[in-house]
This record gives sequence, structure tokens and C-alpha cells, in this order.
Amino acid sequence: MKKIRCLALLAVLLGGLCLALPTAHSQTGAIDDEAAVDRQFLSALRERLLFQTAEAYCRRGLSRGDISQRRQVGLLVQYLICLQEHAESLAPPRRNELWESAVAAAQPVVASRAAGDDACLAVLQLAIFRISQGRLLRQEFELLGAARGSRTGESADDPLEKARRPLREAIRDLRELEQTAAARLQAFANSATSSQSSPSGGAWDENAWLGFEKTVQFQLDVAAVELALTNRPDSPDRAAALTEAEQRLQVLAQLPPDHPLAFESRLAFARVCRLLHRWELAQSVLADIESATIPPQAALRARTERLRLALDAEDFATVEALLAQDRQVQGKTLPEYDLALLEAYWVLRNRAEKQGLPTEPWNLKIQATLEAIRKDGLPYWVRRAEMFIASKGAATPGKDYAMTAIAAETAYRAGRIDDALAAYDRARALAAKKGADDEAFRFGLTAAAIASSRGNHAEAYRRFAELADQASDASQSADARLMAIHHLGQLVQADSQQYLATFTASLQQFLSRHPDHPQAPTLRLRLAQTLELQGKLAEAAEAYWDMVLRLPGPAESQEADAGTQRMLALEGFGRCTERQFSSWKVPGQHADDVAKAAQRLGDWITRARSAGSDHAVIRDPAVRQAIYLSAWWRLLFRLSLPSVAKDLQGAIAEAEAAQLSPRDYADLVVLHEMAQLVLGESAVPSFHPESWDANTLRRLAERGDALLSTIPDQTVKRKLAEFLLWLTDALEAERQTGNATEQHALLELRARWLTLAERWDAALQTYSELAEELPNRGDIQEAMVLLLTRKGDAASLESALIRLRELARHSPEGSPRWFRVKYLTAWCLARLNRTRQAAELIAVLEALHPDLGGTETRERFLQLKRQCASARQ
Repeated sequence: MKKIRCLALLAVLLGGLCLALPTAHSQTGAIDDEAAVDRQFLSALRERLLFQTAEAYCRRGLSRGDISQRRQVGLLVQYLICLQEHAESLAPPRRNELWESAVAAAQPVVASRAAGDDACLAVLQLAIFRISQGRLLRQEFELLGAARGSRTGESADDPLEKARRPLREAIRDLRELEQTAAARLQAFANSATSSQSSPSGGAWDENAWLGFEKTVQFQLDVAAVELALTNRPDSPDRAAALTEAEQRLQVLAQLPPDHPLAFESRLAFARVCRLLHRWELAQSVLADIESATIPPQAALRARTERLRLALDAEDFATVEALLAQDRQVQGKTLPEYDLALLEAYWVLRNRAEKQGLPTEPWNLKIQATLEAIRKDGLPYWVRRAEMFIASKGAATPGKDYAMTAIAAETAYRAGRIDDALAAYDRARALAAKKGADDEAFRFGLTAAAIASSRGNHAEAYRRFAELADQASDASQSADARLMAIHHLGQLVQADSQQYLATFTASLQQFLSRHPDHPQAPTLRLRLAQTLELQGKLAEAAEAYWDMVLRLPGPAESQEADAGTQRMLALEGFGRCTERQFSSWKVPGQHADDVAKAAQRLGDWITRARSAGSDHAVIRDPAVRQAIYLSAWWRLLFRLSLPSVAKDLQGAIAEAEAAQLSPRDYADLVVLHEMAQLVLGESAVPSFHPESWDANTLRRLAERGDALLSTIPDQTVKRKLAEFLLWLTDALEAERQTGNATEQHALLELRARWLTLAERWDAALQTYSELAEELPNRGDIQEAMVLLLTRKGDAASLESALIRLRELARHSPEGSPRWFRVKYLTAWCLARLNRTRQAAELIAVLEALHPDLGGTETRERFLQLKRQCASARQ
């Protein structure tokens, strides 16, 4: 736990051992030098918290077979120290793996004792490791554990039994070591020549065993105290164990001042006296320690114990006198002392609260001390401090929202998220009760942000929505509601059926309450998109159009975001308007609705032009999109066709005058050409689509194909098909560079246009290519057959029959396509003057399927049957 103690102990055991073995040292100087390098290197890594690097170094050394037993033991001891300090820096349950690694590494040496006397060092360090393990488990439970049950006995239900187990194992091993040391020392006493003889084979001499025995006794007392602390404060077992430890430590406290264990023993003795409430004896021991010349950090450790003694004895005059001193001694600080300061400030704060005095000064000191500990960055002490604050906030809600918030923050830093959320909720409630609305909002916002960081969108939404409803400040309410909408959007992505309606309502509510919020345009777009997603096309179209009207016009704002939003809104309006009426392409239907929608666009364009020059307005893509949509709808439904061509011509002239790239207004140019074709005013196109990008050409071609389906005049239809073929010649030339889906879609369009243009051979070639690449597309095979029948020559009809037989084989019997195939087969046979075969085919079909595929199909079959009968007469 305490790095200084680990290093001091290592110096006593290893460094002292080498000095005590001069003969062995002279024989193995190189080995000891390597051991010293190991200690210095690993110590430096630990100071920098590079535990994993240090542990890897130790594992590599321990795996080698070419180093001495003594160096192996030294590396094992260092490895255990690394694992101990690493475990102390971590939060549970990440410690468990390190605890298991320590036992696994030390067990072979401990069990075999092949390293001779040196093996005792590994046993001792493992015991120290287990003491640290038990201490950590006890501290964790005392600060953050559940309600304590009985702490007597060894019931498996006792939550502190986990802490007692490693402590008992440590005490067992230490007692064995104590017996071993006593036996070795007795052997030296029985030997008259022990002081003159030199140990052989790496054995220790008498001085080494004397030092080792004292260290074992000290650690045994430390373990006994830790085990005693796992019992209730009023437990007889605790008092008995502490009394026994006091008696043993009193003996060690008599060691000479220059003994390596003198300071540690005296400090431990003072602590046990404090725990037994022997205040005067503890004060006497501490006074004796402080009267000597000791290093700064030792002085701070003594002051730490004195401060805790004064707190336990409720000697607040001494507490305040100690707090008045600087937290540094000769420029040095100690996290352990800072933790004691934190505890003292907390006690004084609670005392002030009970007395009705201001607590704010103590709150500030608590915060400053906590930050000082965090700044030092030693993980063990940071965690101790944060656990202390978190436990106080969790156990005693109190009436001070500031300290409850500190406890919440500390719990969050310690990774105890649920406790942090509960503490922030308490802090928020306390602040609201005291009328500190801003603080209450801040605490609620922090809790909601924590829920957000966990990815718990449902809880985050609930918290932010609650904050928005309760916030008295409009801006705070808007900010919270925005975050609620964000998390609701995440929930929609996961389950749109459950949350989409709520999401829509939340957007509408926000926009009604905060119509001028900076995020309002973005939310209007999301609302429109959400309505569109739900299939509420009329509402979606209105939402998109409302967004168009609210956004600044092209002449009012040149900001990129505004231009993008205008474009998205107009595209959405156009998309939803066209989807509203599934029967638009039937002439005469919904003409009024189309005219109104086109007029909306026209009015908006007029207002935009009136606010700025034509050149500036036409540069805005949204304006060009509005011109295009208005013209397209009127062209599609044959509304004021001459004005369509005129409007498009005017827009093209504006674009040319504004020196726009032809690619930027390609939609207008192509639509103008199609309008002229529909009006019968065809001319040679004056533009060059070869320079346009593939996506633009495909989009324009699809629009042209949609227009084709609405034109009844076959001459106009043929001319428009020729135009579309010319438009996409550039795509056809580079077709192999696109993906397969795009290639096939373009081939289908061109095959249909070639057919309409009566370019039969080219159409057949294109369909053949498609049929080869898409053999399972029955519609393509059927289109080829229809094209062959249009040609009507014998060779084409024979080819059609071959394909019809193949189609029939792959079409389910009785399906609409199957009946069409059978009809076309009979029709081709009849045209080839094979009327008997045609009649027989129809007769078989009629016997198997009397309805012949339905009323319409049956009538066609019967008419063909009559034609065959007439031809045979």
C-alpha cells in the first residue's frame, strides 16, 4: 500500500542481507550487482506507475534458467511488490487477477524452499502481499460496503470474511517464519563458534536471522491489527487482538532509534494505542517520535497519526492547531496526510452543520484537498479519497447540496456510476428545496450527461425531458429538450415503431415553444423527414414547405448551411408532393393540386428574384430546383405547356448570364428540350452532355423515361426516346466502368427506348445482352419475345417460339406470365400458318384451365381460337 514502506522493507531484507554475508558477497559480487540493478530499475518503473512493464521484466527474469537462486528470489520479491502496488492502484474487480498471479508465482518457491534461506524472503513478501490484500478488502467494505451484519465468527455470509482469509494466511505463514527464525538463532546460540564461522551454500549468518526475525515480528503484528479491524468496534475479539498486538509492538518500539524498524514500530504502537482509546499513551509515543530528527515524510506520517488521534479523541483544539500548519514539511507532501486532512475537514464541516454554522468554508477546503490528492496522481490515495467522499455522501445525505454533489462526482470518478447518479439526484433535490434553481439544473444536467455517456438512451431521454419540463429558465429548458430529442432519436433508430410517434411529437413541441432557436431549422428538417418516414406525405410536404418559407432567401443569406437546408427542404417538398398522388400520371386527375403546388414554387421564385438580382438568385441551387420542379410538374400533367418552355428558356438565359457551368443547370436544359419535343418544336440539341457526370445523366434519363409513360402520341414518344438515347450515349460508351446494378438499369432503359424508336435490331441486341447477364429475369425474356413478334417475319417468329418454350418451362403453371407465354406461343404459331397446332394448344389449355387465366385473357384466347378455325376453313 505505502510505497515507502515497501522500499524500506526491501532495503532491510535484501540490502541488509548482502551486508550481513560478506563472504558470500565477495564470491557472488556480480550476482549482487545484478540484483541491485534489478531493484533500482524496477523501483524507477514503479515510481512512474509503469507496473505492467515492471511485471513483464520480472516474469522474463524468473523464466530464465541461467541465473542464481538468490537473484531469482530477489526478482520474485520485486515481482510481488509490483503486483501489490499495481493492485492498490486499481479498482475492484481488476485486482483479482493480480492477486491470483502473485500466489501462482510465489507458491512453487514457498512450497519447495529450494532456494534455502533465501526462500524465506519470498514467504515474507507473500505474507506482506496478503496483508495488503486484506487491508484493501476491509477498506473497500468499510467505505462502500452494504449494511454491516455481525462481524464475529467466520460465517460465509459475513462480507468481511473475504478480507479475513488472506490475513489469516499471512499470519499462519508469518508464525511459521517466526518459528524458523527462532530455531535458526537457537542453533547459533548452541554453537560455540557461530560468530567466527562463515555460512556455506548461501545460508544466512546470525545477524541476518536477527534482522529477519524482527521484520517478521513486526509484520505479524501488522497482520494481527488488520485482522482485528475486521471485527466490530465494540467486539471483545477486536479488543483482545489489539491488546495483544499492543504488547508485542511495545517491545519492538524499544528498538534503538537507528534500527530500520524503530520508526515503523513506534508509529504502529501509537496507532494501536489510539484504536484502544489510550489517548495519553498514544500522545506520549508520538511526542517521542516527533522529538527525534526524522525525514520530512516521516514527520508527515507522524503528524497524520496525531491528527487522527485528535479526531478520535474529539480534541478539536488540537485538530484546529494541526490544520493551521502547512500541509508541507520542508517542501514535501504526503498523500496519507492529505487524506487525514480531508477526513478532518469533513468532521469539522458536519460539526458546523450541527451547530447551525456556515459549512461553505469547510466545503471549499474539502474540494481543495481532494483536488490536491488528485493532482499528486497516486492512484491508491486518489481512490481512497474518492471512496471516502463517496461513502459519506451515500451514507449521510444531509442538507448540504454542495457536498452531496462532491460525493456524486467522487463516486463517478471511482467508477460507481449508479451511486453517482443517486447522489446527483439527491443534490438536485436539496438545491431545488433551497431555491438554488441553477444549481439544481446543473446537477440534473450532469446526471443526465452521465446516463448519456453510458449509452443508456432511454434513461438519458427521461432525465433530459424531465429537466426540460421543470427548468424555469427558457434557455435551460431548450438545451435540455434538445438533448432529450437527441436521445429519443437514438431510440428511434433502435425501435422506430415504439418511439417514432413520440419523437415526432417532441419535435413539434420544441418548435412550437422555441420557433427561433438556432437549432430550429435543423429540427424542422428532421420533423419533415420523420413525417415522411411515417408515410404522412401531406403533413411532410407542408413541413418541408414551412421550412422553405422560414429560411432566409437566396438574396438574404449566402451561408452554406442555409443554402444546403433550402435545397434539402425543396427536394423533400418535391418528393412528398409527387408521392402524395399515386395517380398523377393519369391525365386530368389532380390537375388542380398540381397547379397549386407549382404555383407555390412560382410565387417563392418570384419573391426570391424580387429580393435580389437575377444573376445572384439563379446561382442558388434551391432556386434552380424550384424552377425545375414547377416546370416538371406542369409538363408531366400538360399544364400551360408553352409557359413551361418559356420559363425554362428564361432560367437558362439567366444561368448563362450568371456564367454558371452548364453542368449546374443541366436539369433545366434537358427539361427544356423535352418540353419542346412535347410541344412538337423539336430541334437539334445545342448542349453537350458528354461533359456531365454519370449521376446527372442517369437522373435526367430516369425523369425522361417517366415522361415517356405519360405521352399518348407515338410520334412524340418516338422522338423523345431518340433524344434520351442520344442523351445517354456517353453513359453507354463508359458503361463498363459502373457497377453491375447501374449497368443493367441503363441497358433496360435503352432497350425500351430503342423499341419505342422502332430500332428493332438494336433493341434485340440490347435485350439479348441483358438476357444473357440476367437469365432469371422473365420480364426481359418476355420483352424480347414481344419485340420479335413486332418484327413479324418468319425468322423472328421462330426465334420467339424458342424463347417462349424456355419461358414456359421456367414459369409456374397457372401464373399470369405462364398464360401470357401460352397465348404468345399460339399467336406465333398462327402467324406462321400453323393454325392446327395453335388450335390444339388452346384446346389443351382450355381443358386444363377452363378460365384460361381470367376474363381478359380468356377472351383473347377465344378470339385467337376463332381466327384459327376461320383460317382452316
